[in-house]
Amino acid sequence: MPSCNADSLPHISSIIIYCLPDKNKQVIPALQSQAGTEVYSTDGKGKIIALLESPDYSSLMSSLKTFSHLPFVISCQLVFHYAADNEVAHEFFEKSLH
Repeated sequence: MPSCNADSLPHISSIIIYCLPDKNKQVIPALQSQAGTEVYSTDGKGKIIALLESPDYSSLMSSLKTFSHLPFVISCQLVFHYAADNEVAHEFFEKSLH
């Protein structure tokens, strides 16, 4: 397998965002307007789970900073993070599906 710099690989992450309990309806569209972001789940009480696809590490960090500074957001926590080139990711998912 070729060696590569993880900073320049695509990143897939899951994030938990906590916002003020009555502000989910304002925060969710703001999150979804960010490139590569999909809101996966919310409890309607301030906890939002989002998936983020970033082209590189710098973009991932920039998105987390942006999320943290959105109005009504209390915190933004990275829960899961994966970086791999397309060939490695394809092999991983092919094996896990069989």
